Amino acid sequence: MRFHRRALTGLALALACASSLSLRAEVPAGTLDVLFGLENPTPAEWSRWYEGLVHYRQEALKAAGFDDSIYRDPRQAWSDTAFRQFYVFMYDEEFFRGGRYRTAELIETLKRRFGPVDSVLLWHAYPQLGYDLRTQFDFYRQMPGGLEGLRREAVDVFHAAGIHVFLDFNPWDLEPATDQYRELAQVVAALDADGVMLDTMDSTPPALKAAVDAAKPGVVFAPERRPEDRELSRARESWAQWYDLGEDQPSVYRQRWLVPQHLQTAIRRWDTDRQGDIVYGFFNGSGLLIWDNVFGSWNPYSPSDRALLAQTSLVQHRYARGLARGRWSPLIPTGVKGLDANRWDWTEGSGERTLILFRNRSGQDLRVVPPATWPKSTARVFWPEPADLAAGQEFVVPAGGTQAIAWGDDGAGMGDLRQRWLATLTPAGEPGYDERTPVPVRATADVEGDLTSTIPADSGHLPDGFVGIPGGKWVMQVEHMKRETGCYPFGADDYAMWGWFYKDRVTHSIPATVRDVAIRRAPVTRGEFLEFVRVSGYHPRDDFRFLQEGGSLSDPVTYVSLEDARAYARFRGERLPSEEEWQWAAETGSGQLEAMSGAGWELTESEYDDGHTRFVMLRGGIDLPPNENADWMVARGPHPPSFHAKYLLQSPGLDRSAKITFRTVIDLASPGRGASRPDRRR
Repeated sequence: MRFHRRALTGLALALACASSLSLRAEVPAGTLDVLFGLENPTPAEWSRWYEGLVHYRQEALKAAGFDDSIYRDPRQAWSDTAFRQFYVFMYDEEFFRGGRYRTAELIETLKRRFGPVDSVLLWHAYPQLGYDLRTQFDFYRQMPGGLEGLRREAVDVFHAAGIHVFLDFNPWDLEPATDQYRELAQVVAALDADGVMLDTMDSTPPALKAAVDAAKPGVVFAPERRPEDRELSRARESWAQWYDLGEDQPSVYRQRWLVPQHLQTAIRRWDTDRQGDIVYGFFNGSGLLIWDNVFGSWNPYSPSDRALLAQTSLVQHRYARGLARGRWSPLIPTGVKGLDANRWDWTEGSGERTLILFRNRSGQDLRVVPPATWPKSTARVFWPEPADLAAGQEFVVPAGGTQAIAWGDDGAGMGDLRQRWLATLTPAGEPGYDERTPVPVRATADVEGDLTSTIPADSGHLPDGFVGIPGGKWVMQVEHMKRETGCYPFGADDYAMWGWFYKDRVTHSIPATVRDVAIRRAPVTRGEFLEFVRVSGYHPRDDFRFLQEGGSLSDPVTYVSLEDARAYARFRGERLPSEEEWQWAAETGSGQLEAMSGAGWELTESEYDDGHTRFVMLRGGIDLPPNENADWMVARGPHPPSFHAKYLLQSPGLDRSAKITFRTVIDLASPGRGASRPDRRR
């Protein structure tokens, strides 16, 4: 989510006036995102600038009342070097498919695709919140196997692989009123989570932290938005999302400089070229969020970006101690315009070590001769592949890229690193992964059991409760609220599919042909569905929340999955309508159809699978008023027949909802089979 930035002028001026800084030192310029350095400074110029930078940090932390307790807490020490976090969208089929968690397979896929991963974020409720009254915590509890199953089959498996686990917290989910902090703490403890990502937030409320700490001490908090300085005492990590990196001048992360153990994870979720974020996060010795399934919209990493991710991760993990606890000298002189360098010095074992990471802001490869101020012993250089670098030997930093040089490396484990590095040098395409916005395919109807219909296939007349709808061809105008889950791309342009939004209603066109059908006048009732269960003996394999709540037998049936609805329809010789048929019937039915808008969302046969996420298109709407936090919710209330919503599918138990029902159709063999002839929409 985008947020405005303010120039860092007032604070810098205030600190300059309040300080006892020598007249030769300089107060750093910058924004609240980054601090700017000097372009190709001399050693003397850099020393004056660095003196001001150190003093600036001291004064800023003093003004913020900084307390370093969380950075001294051994339970949170793992965060120092958690350089790579993967965003696990729990509807992704690489995480859960075919009725089971696939955590172990996912871990191996991530290693092969991106290199080492240190933590994962288990994302659950958005963009599903709002279809009914479930809360964000319900979506964790209703995962397959409940909290116990999610912990056993996912969290514990990640932990066994040395991967830490974050949950996310959505403060805007305020309906119905709950003690959010208490519930969050309960879920964190039940899942044995290591961290909490604070969605849309720039701070960690003390009451939230206290509640979670009481349930499980030592949890790491990571706001999505840039934290204020005072928050660095509570938030050990934060997202560096859409940061202004100062492309035309040297810069470093501001929060990372203020507290070098504060891990900032770079992310620009909609970008197709991630090289800039990879390089900048690496150059700062900081983190990166890997995110390809953006709430059901697929935005893969290119083969070259995947290779760079793996390579930079190998370097960061080899020198993790220095990056986390070494003495950082930012933006040191390189003698080359457009080339920035960060240096870390530390002691490891009995030896002194030095690491310099580079960022090439120019549009060309830069050839560099090490300045006299750098160590003069043989070093290790990493790009294009790991090799020795003699004292004073020239090296290259690729255009727009990075480089790393290390001194004092004893070489232990270098052979293995080199083999892993060489494996990344010829990045190959990955079928099934590389295509952005893959065209989804209509999924094959999955019907459980061998259910036999009690209704003849051609009875010569319409059953009671059905209305005949003649078919036709037309251009279907569909509309939906623009949400980050995207749409399917048939007739949808990039604006409908991707990027930032704010209450935009998107319309696009899809050529459609529908056959003559008869459609139920009203949704299937609870009584009708219970009778089907009684007569057929139907019982789903996954019966979690199946027909969970009672109600009047005349009410539309709810707490049924797409699989349940298909089973009912098949038993009766019927089927679910496609969304084209549903809209055509609603627009041409001459008022003969009931409860088409506002009585409940209705399943259609328009189920799709893009190879990463399954979803079904819903029609209708629910009789719930929009809540005050509806910006991130599904649009509620009645909708016109042209409105559709993309409902993500994961498992029948999670998919079942108190506000989703269905109606069925019967194919008519000929236009005259019992069908009345309403006027067609022009």
